Formats: sequence, C-alpha cells, structure tokens
Amino acid sequence: MATVLYLRNTTTNGITDTGDGVVYDMITAAGSAVDTDTVTLTDGGTEIQWTQTAGGSSIAWISGRVPSEGFTLTTTDISVWLSESNMNDEAEGRYRLFKYTPPVPVITELLGGPFDDGAELVPTTITEMTWVGNPTDTAFLENDRLILRLYATNFTTMTAGTANLQFNAAAAATGDSFLNLAETVAFKAEDTPVSTVKPRKMLMGIGQ
Repeated sequence: MATVLYLRNTTTNGITDTGDGVVYDMITAAGSAVDTDTVTLTDGGTEIQWTQTAGGSSIAWISGRVPSEGFTLTTTDISVWLSESNMNDEAEGRYRLFKYTPPVPVITELLGGPFDDGAELVPTTITEMTWVGNPTDTAFLENDRLILRLYATNFTTMTAGTANLQFNAAAAATGDSFLNLAETVAFKAEDTPVSTVKPRKMLMGIGQ
C-alpha cells in the first residue's frame, strides 16, 4: 500500500509560516491543468530552491494534517516533469523532506537526504524524472504535516540558465508530478471556513 501526493498549484492549506514564498497543496487528488514554474540556474550553483518564476518567490508543497493515529514515514519516491534550458546547464533534480509540527511551528528536516536524481535534466524537452528518497524512519503525530522542497542541483558544474518544472496536470498526463509515500495515510481535509453570520432568533410575544 502507498499514498500518492500530487503537487498542486493551489494554496488551500493557508500556511504562510514555513519560510517559503509560496506553499502549495500536496494532496491525493490530481489537478486538471498543467502549470509551469521556473528556477534560475547560476554558474557553479549547487542547490537552488525552485521558484514560481525565474528569480521569483521560492515554492514548497505541504500535505494535509496527519490523522489521529499518526504514522511512520519510511521510504519515498518522486516523479516530476523537468527540463533545462541548454545542454550545457548541467543541472539535475533534488528534493528534501521536512516535518511541520504546529502550532509554532517547528520545522525539522528528515535525515537521510538530500535526495538527488543522479541524471542530468533533458534540455528544452519536459521529461518525467523519477528517483527514490529513503529518509531515516520518522514518526509523524496527529496534525503534523509533510513539506516537500524541490531544488536544482549540479550534475557536473552548473552554468547559468533556467530549469522548468511542470505540475498540477491530470493523472497520467504530462506534468502530473507527485510524491509517493510507502505508507497509506488518510490525511485530514483542510478546515472549511465557518460563516460568522448568526442566525436570526424567532422573537415571540405581543408586539414582536
């Protein structure tokens, strides 16, 4: 059994305190329309967090809240659609995983990473890249969340350029980027805002 968490371009989680510019949802439902985010590569770069636009806000993805029974995360693998701008860019994919513990929050990186693809991105052609990330077994308690941060790292010596990520597509379509967890986890749905409009009371009595 396993859990597939799709990388979405929505932000229904409402979380803004991770230190990332944008915190996207990472949920079990696939998207419907592909989105593209771009990171700027630099000469000699070794780890550059993905951004919405070249030189723009850094991005990350966060899961829903862990259910009451908790779980222990053992192994993961990722499927992301990536490309680089030029065959001389010498970039590859990397991801890191973090545990988000509310309410402060405390954000703790899972040991065993970072997790590198080990293969150079394909120039100009968006390509599905898959690789394994085997963190140290980590217990998640109720209401903890899992954060994924994606990076461009150097395959040999990185040069200046850009790299693209496609995500939020329908399942089995180009751009359906996702993270697999070895465990089956029924993450809690995000809270639904409650209306603040109070119902009117029925007043009884003479003249009312």
